[in-house]
Amino acid sequence: MKTAAAVLVVFLIFNVFKKEDAKTSKAFPVETRPPVVEQQAPSGDSGDSVQVPAEQPKTQAAIRYPVNANLSAEASARSAKVYGFAKTMKLDSSINDELLRKISDSIVFYADKHNIDSALAAALIARESRFNPNAVSPSAAKGLGQLIDSTASNMGVSDPFNIDQNLDGSFKYFRQMLDIWQGHDNQMVMALAGYLTGPRVVKDCNCVPDSSQPYITDIINYAETIRGGK
Repeated sequence: MKTAAAVLVVFLIFNVFKKEDAKTSKAFPVETRPPVVEQQAPSGDSGDSVQVPAEQPKTQAAIRYPVNANLSAEASARSAKVYGFAKTMKLDSSINDELLRKISDSIVFYADKHNIDSALAAALIARESRFNPNAVSPSAAKGLGQLIDSTASNMGVSDPFNIDQNLDGSFKYFRQMLDIWQGHDNQMVMALAGYLTGPRVVKDCNCVPDSSQPYITDIINYAETIRGGK
């Protein structure tokens, strides 16, 4: 009994000292990471707001000069007539004399490539864009021959503002219009109407739409002037 009592006393004394030690000891600091908060951009009303540069205005596409066409003396003479006619038109300020001569050469070169009368081809370009390789219409037709994106793609033109690509694609398309109405009494007129409105419109009515008449008249008159030029 005495032994049991002694053990109990010792146990009670030990617990008393343990509690007192717990009161006087310092807690071990626990390091915690702060919560990750996604940084938000300062609001526009804050004095510390980030200045975002305004969108830069779109610059006009750089003019792609055509490869100098190797023209025969006869073809050079036709190019000179195209150039002379073009000089009589009100041209965009970006079209300098050197560029206009290169465009004239390229018109003759690609017209010959696609077996199109060069005066008619030049008249088409004059009516479509006034020889401006960067021309864009309200309907998004682009370049010298005013190709819409779908036609440009079908003609293999990846850059409609490229002079060579546009003329090659435009005259390729016009050649297709001429071939569609091969043997027709008004082949050239029907082809020009098809170029302007699309061949399906002309085929469906088997006529030249009234809306196309001024366009066709202008081109025919331009072509005659070019042929008679010096």
